Amino acid sequence: MTVWRACCAPLRRELSFELANALVRLFHPRRDKWNEHFAVAGAQVAGKSDLGRATVALLNSNDVDRIRTRDGLRKLDLWP
Repeated sequence: MTVWRACCAPLRRELSFELANALVRLFHPRRDKWNEHFAVAGAQVAGKSDLGRATVALLNSNDVDRIRTRDGLRKLDLWP
């Protein structure tokens, strides 16, 4: 068990994100409910919680190319 914890420590740090000088856990799709942490505004994704905002920031979810892709998907009714 100690070896598992030791090898996972770097991964735990990697899966956290610093938001306003606070360490915030990132969204986990199997543990967290998407609607509790994110909202869709047109082709953009907005974080509703610290966890959501940190995940959006780290993944650069509102990059221009991603917004263009989502906008194209919206036109095909494939994006909410």
